Amino acid sequence: MSIDGQKLFVQTLEFYYQNCRQKDHYYEMVTQYLKKN
Repeated sequence: MSIDGQKLFVQTLEFYYQNCRQKDHYYEMVTQYLKKN
């Protein structure tokens, strides 16, 4: 994975995290991922 691709992936997760209001499986995955970084 390229650095640009990884950066885009993280930005996508942050966007999803900021706009998500549901406590679903993906929300939990994003929360755990962001806590590690």
